[in-house]
Amino acid sequence: MDAKTRIHAFYILLILGAIIVGLLTVKWSEVYDLTGYLSFAATVSSTLLALVAIFYSMHANAGLAARLGELSATSERIAGSATTLANATAEVREAADKIPEVLKGVGDQLTKAADSITTSSSSVSQASTEIREVAAKIPGALLEVGTTVQATHQMMKRLSEAPTHKPAGEPGHRISEADAARFVGRASLVGLVALRACALSFERKRPFKIPDLGASLTYRGSSEYIYGFLIGFEGKGTEVNQVEGVFTVAAFDERLGDALLPEIEARTKSIAKSGDEESAKLFKENVAAVVKFFGG
Repeated sequence: MDAKTRIHAFYILLILGAIIVGLLTVKWSEVYDLTGYLSFAATVSSTLLALVAIFYSMHANAGLAARLGELSATSERIAGSATTLANATAEVREAADKIPEVLKGVGDQLTKAADSITTSSSSVSQASTEIREVAAKIPGALLEVGTTVQATHQMMKRLSEAPTHKPAGEPGHRISEADAARFVGRASLVGLVALRACALSFERKRPFKIPDLGASLTYRGSSEYIYGFLIGFEGKGTEVNQVEGVFTVAAFDERLGDALLPEIEARTKSIAKSGDEESAKLFKENVAAVVKFFGG
């Protein structure tokens, strides 16, 4: 509030006070016991103001207590922060004292790294020299491999075109029951499929070509495996003739046939029991494909 406003307020209050005094002396001077009324009004006003002052002091004291509580909590937080700051300062000082040692260690590591780089450069140079030497030998090695592959291919071609049937009148091969059970028990899954194909070919008098049989199977590389299996197991209760890629099963011992189907069933159950459902399903599908191939 500026000085001009205070002067105007003082004049207004002074005028109002003069009006009140004039009313009391001129207008209400005839009222009986006016002073008693004024005294009573002043007493009531004082009482009310005292009650207001009491309630206000209680409210102010409650607010002051809350403020003092907040001030105490704040002082405790400040004390904790000061302790944390002191600890951090001590840690920073300790870390600063270790900096020279750390820098020394870094210098040693850099020296070792430089030595390692030098050694690695020498190793890389030596490896590059060895690689160049090996690369110089690669064309000759490739030529040698190509020659070997070509010779192998020609040999396999001669084997596939050569007849493998036995002379007429030679008795069929025989195998004991124990040997038959042992043989089928040691055969692989694809081997069992090949034996099943030979049994059906002999039973139904149907020659077959291995590429056609392999095309009906889902085993990867089955044609090559069956060809090798037929060449390898001839004589174990069988007689297989091959002329110009057509295979004819001239003999298939009944003991081998009697051991084959139970072994296929037992092998399927064993694979399924081991938890390999996918292999069991694939084996059953290929056995069924062989039966279908021979008109089953």
